[in-house]
Amino acid sequence: MRGGYPLKPFDGSDIPVIRTVAQEIKTTTQKGLSVFLVIILLLGSSSCATGWLTRGEQEIIPVLEPVEPSFEEEQDPWVAVSYDQRYGYKALSSAHKGIYDRIHDAVFTYDRSIDFGDKPVSSNDFMRILRYYADDHPEVFWLEAGSFVFTEIEKGLCQKVTLQYIGKNTFESYNSKTGRIEGQISDSELDAMRKDFDNNIDAALALLAPNDNELMRELKIYNYIADTVKYNDDLMTQVQNNTVKRPITKSAYGAAVERSTVCTGFAKLLGVLLNAAGIECLMQYGEMDGEGHQWNIVRLEGRYYHVDVTQPVVIFSGAEATTEYVFFNVSDSEIKDSHTIQPALIDGDYQVNYLVPPCYAEDKSFEAYFGLHVAGTWFNEKDFSQKIRRLHDYELSGLFITYTVSGETMQEYLNKNIRTMRRLAAGRFVWGDSYYAFEKGGKQVVYIEMTQK
Repeated sequence: MRGGYPLKPFDGSDIPVIRTVAQEIKTTTQKGLSVFLVIILLLGSSSCATGWLTRGEQEIIPVLEPVEPSFEEEQDPWVAVSYDQRYGYKALSSAHKGIYDRIHDAVFTYDRSIDFGDKPVSSNDFMRILRYYADDHPEVFWLEAGSFVFTEIEKGLCQKVTLQYIGKNTFESYNSKTGRIEGQISDSELDAMRKDFDNNIDAALALLAPNDNELMRELKIYNYIADTVKYNDDLMTQVQNNTVKRPITKSAYGAAVERSTVCTGFAKLLGVLLNAAGIECLMQYGEMDGEGHQWNIVRLEGRYYHVDVTQPVVIFSGAEATTEYVFFNVSDSEIKDSHTIQPALIDGDYQVNYLVPPCYAEDKSFEAYFGLHVAGTWFNEKDFSQKIRRLHDYELSGLFITYTVSGETMQEYLNKNIRTMRRLAAGRFVWGDSYYAFEKGGKQVVYIEMTQK
């Protein structure tokens, strides 16, 4: 929790008196970023890069009239994103897929050594393949992409690689003098950790229904993480000072089991859960306010969007809680207002980020899909009813309205239309007695409290 302002009650009449909060709502993440929040109350409590196309030219066009998913018709049950459909794996050549497969075989048998024999591999290629594997499989929490040693290398070619794993309280290191792993994690410890991890993942996935559409699955998982995982400020200080005592806390295990982590753990847990829920989810590296940061890119209905679930929960009045959705399914242009995307190539050869398609679409951002946007003085009953239906179908509570009309205030707009809004919402929601008004980017925004029937 970083702070917030209390919801302000109605004055007792049918027409609320809007009191605009002049200050910004400052949400301090590990990067110290201050952003304007657009808040909407959830049911329950609670926190693509610009790139290049990898397989031919494919134009991604923003959806102007999104297709409304039906919750009444049966949908095909979702299945996990398969091994051979993970993004990094698909981007590799056949030869490099073979190295990727060897890494996979090694980590699941707890083997530390990969020997390429008379077919040495470029050290840069191996680092890229290992990065792809680790990003494709954040569920392999005992492996870090940078935790390995080239034990035999000549002229940029490696014949043998030694992987180093991380345990619950310790981590392995390779002794070049003895050629042995020091502090080796036992198989039984790794097995026990995997059992705890799998149990927590299964519990999270149990919240999903077989016929949930992609956006519903994404929302449930996003909210689950925001509700259950806390940001670890002490760990962030250790990361900044390069004094991390327990690397496991930065992993998906730290987020899923210990429920306390930093941005890396948040992003990895989101990757684990979304991929398991059949939604392609990629890792993205960059900066936020000058500090290293990690978030995700998701693929919904063939289009890519940025998602940053690290943002903290804002608590109102010490009781009610809302989750912010500032970086939920946003485009390149939106994410660049606050994030810097790390380039895929460093010094011309070492690749960090995936080469991913641009994130053009803005139709699935929280503000666009669930909020009411008023650009004229005429009240659009059809648009309002659609947003009310969406909020109800996606098990959300509360409505925010963004108002951009000059010559009429939000107060005047509500004075004319509040009774009609209540009438249209009455079948699905009980209209609350609290609201919250503020400004965002020069626009008037009001949040109206509602409770699902």
